[in-house]
Amino acid sequence: VYLLHHIGYAPKYTFSRGRKDSIDQEDAGQRQLKERVFNALLGKVRKKHDLWQKARVKNSGEIIVVSGELDNITKSRKIFNDEEQLKRINPQIRLFNIPKGRHMSPLIYPEAILPGIFAKANYTPML
Repeated sequence: VYLLHHIGYAPKYTFSRGRKDSIDQEDAGQRQLKERVFNALLGKVRKKHDLWQKARVKNSGEIIVVSGELDNITKSRKIFNDEEQLKRINPQIRLFNIPKGRHMSPLIYPEAILPGIFAKANYTPML
């Protein structure tokens, strides 16, 4: 229904179908193996790394962390939810939280997300 009202977004979506009935389902234990690998990778992405403290940009620039409220891929909201805490870690970090934003929101809706990021960074893009 959403795409019917916003037909211009249709090319940005990837459509897929489920597995064909003729293809066997996963072997026993395959799902557990996938979950173990996924959780290990997710833990690596979500951990607070010391590079957050050491990261710097030139000329008093700012590092904008974009976090989606509904991002269930990286669950970034669990780590990047307090801008004051991030500033204590690194004074150049600014948090741009996307209300109701998902993991792919910046890629699917750049025209809606980028102006907010630019505003957070006090940046006016030259067109």
